[in-house]
Amino acid sequence: MELIKVARVPPMVAAPTMTVLEAAKLMAERQVGAVVVAQNAKVIGIFTERDNLQRVTAAGRDPSSTILRDVMTSPVTTAPPDLSVEEGLAKMIRSHFRHLPIVDGTGHLIGVASIRYLLMRRLGET
Repeated sequence: MELIKVARVPPMVAAPTMTVLEAAKLMAERQVGAVVVAQNAKVIGIFTERDNLQRVTAAGRDPSSTILRDVMTSPVTTAPPDLSVEEGLAKMIRSHFRHLPIVDGTGHLIGVASIRYLLMRRLGET
């Protein structure tokens, strides 16, 4: 099965100038662990719960004045939509990340795969 078929579409997207507080509220509201930071539909970073913990909270930064551009993970590993679920899961496990943005042939963001949903799918197949 293709990765895009189990991804969040449309993905949660944030502007690089959004504050951490705004992003955290959006993530909590939508119950997601990450937002993809994009400009002109092109992925420039990703901001995750882990980024918030390590680069904002533990660093003593003010989430209401810190912008995503300053604390996001960049560059970001992405995947094509036709990558298999198994290959996507293996890539995420090997690279130690939990969210994998999916981009089309022109590099435009079209979805985000979450390791939680990929693992739940895999467990459901056994």
